[in-house]
Amino acid sequence: MISLTKFTEEDFDRLMVWVTNKDDLIQFAGPLFKHPLTKAQLHNYINTKEKDVYKVVFDCNMEVVGHCEINWANNLPRISRILIGDPSFRNMGLGFKIVDLTLHQIFNESDSDTADLIVFDWNKTAIRVYKKIGFVEADEKTDAALNLNGWTAIKMIINRQDWLSHSLIPK
Repeated sequence: MISLTKFTEEDFDRLMVWVTNKDDLIQFAGPLFKHPLTKAQLHNYINTKEKDVYKVVFDCNMEVVGHCEINWANNLPRISRILIGDPSFRNMGLGFKIVDLTLHQIFNESDSDTADLIVFDWNKTAIRVYKKIGFVEADEKTDAALNLNGWTAIKMIINRQDWLSHSLIPK
């Protein structure tokens, strides 16, 4: 079982340990941060409005295992910065559960019937997870700023009904 709790200053050091090189930072945050990640950047990050930043807690032992964010882009909720930071918790299906829980929060706490996310096209594992939960690739192109490191970003969208038909959260 996992839960989302607010990401605070007490979580900065952990995230900085998880994201230590430039490629990992770009994969995690796109153009938001500059390498190396610093506490000053993270202070600015959590104090920026129109986003909810979470740490992902593994409930059985209250261990923090990841990070995710919900922000608003063009009046549409966007899931961003999903990371299973602790390598011992990767490949356990937590990515699906994090996205599912995040969508539950979006669709139950907002009037929006659609949400989106951005993912690099080479990240096939993440794309499989997103498709499994009901996301589809959007026809529209992403911002040019999201073509970083020579990586191409794609936008994926989901509507409430598609999420409901794939969600593991009891209705």
